[in-house]
Parts: sequence; structure tokens; C-alpha cells
Amino acid sequence: MGVQRISPSCGIQGGGTTPTVIVNNFVYCGGATSGSKVAETLLTPVLAETDHLIPEGKWYHMASGSKLDVYLNGQLLNHDRGSIIRDYIETSTTTIKFHYGVLEKSTLTYVIK
Repeated sequence: MGVQRISPSCGIQGGGTTPTVIVNNFVYCGGATSGSKVAETLLTPVLAETDHLIPEGKWYHMASGSKLDVYLNGQLLNHDRGSIIRDYIETSTTTIKFHYGVLEKSTLTYVIK
């Protein structure tokens, strides 16, 4: 799996940028996670039921009140609720697992509130 940044650098307050690092074909940028939004364009497909890392080192924690919204090509997805299976499950503070494959060149957007 790989991602391509939609913008060439990671903007931070004050107009500067943070360094971009590529690890395991993912492009990461530093920064806070609460109140953040990050998008990726997939260079390779994401297989169903495979952990997928939220890019740029972002993380969330439901128990602390963080909320994660995931969009696929602009469409808001639904996360599993209890025994109800939806589009994806949050498997850790940094990964999600889609219940179906996501195609190459799809855009995933993550909003952490």
C-alpha cells in the first residue's frame, strides 16, 4: 500500500512546513492530531480486512473523546457500531480496517475531531 500527498508539503501555523518522511511507502508529516484533517490518494489498492494506517502519523482515541470521520472519494463512511458491521472498523489508535477493498487512485480523507 502506498499514498501520495495531495499537497506537496504539510502546512503548519505561520506558513512554514514540517519535514516529509516516507516510511513503508507512506508519506508522513508531523503535527497535532486533534482537530486535524489529512487526505491521501492511494497508489495501490487497500485489501479488505487489512489494517490501513492513518497517514502523517495522525492518531485518535475514542475513549478520550476523539472522533474519526473517514471519507472515500468525498463520501462519508460509517464505522462499525457494536455488532453492526458497516464500512470499516477502528482497529487501533492509528489504523482502520475496511470491510471491502478500496481501489487504487481512490482518495481517503480522515477528519479527527
